[in-house]
Amino acid sequence: MKNEEKNKYIIQNIDFGKADLISCRVEGNEGFSVSFLNGFYMDIWYSGKRINCYLKKEDSTFLPYSFAKLDDKSISIVQHCVKEIENGKYNNKKTLQQSVNDILQQRGLTSYMNNTKWSEFQNAMINEMPFSPPYVYKTLFEDGKGSYFDFAEDEMSPDDYSAESFAWNQYSIIEWVKVRPGYTTVEGGRLYHKSTYHDAHSEFESIMKKYSIPFEINDGVYMIYGYK
Repeated sequence: MKNEEKNKYIIQNIDFGKADLISCRVEGNEGFSVSFLNGFYMDIWYSGKRINCYLKKEDSTFLPYSFAKLDDKSISIVQHCVKEIENGKYNNKKTLQQSVNDILQQRGLTSYMNNTKWSEFQNAMINEMPFSPPYVYKTLFEDGKGSYFDFAEDEMSPDDYSAESFAWNQYSIIEWVKVRPGYTTVEGGRLYHKSTYHDAHSEFESIMKKYSIPFEINDGVYMIYGYK
């Protein structure tokens, strides 16, 4: 079944009620978005042979579905979801930003960074440093306990600042980031080996000053607060 035929089949077999149906194309995968009066919308996209359906509101995804084919079962699942939306089942669901705001209010936290600053930091770590320095981060939804968050020892290699590794670029949930702008490599065998420390502290501080990113430093670990 071609994508145009999938569109037609879904639209003909699902009653979207009072929703607004918008045809569109995203990243080469045809599909469409259905907007509901209560602020929810449903994205239906085709990726290869799969049909992907997502219920969303603002920055949050609530119900991801994926089907191998269009049949009575997949249609009934989507139709059931549409009815639940219209009946108000998800009206009290909080978006990601609403959950973040609740935590900030409960803990009395103040914002120290914004999306622009985090993006500048992330890009600089990838493109302006001699190497991408090792780091750990804590989100607002984590308790921050355990050796991972202590980050007390030098790492053995540079780190990854891609979206997948850096909180999926959901900057609003990052409470803090710890960075150690150096790492140690070891060469040789059991009888003889040589340790080499790769240092980029000065470059790191220059970048922080360049983008006016506030930080604290303790025992070689730089702390950048998203909230404090």
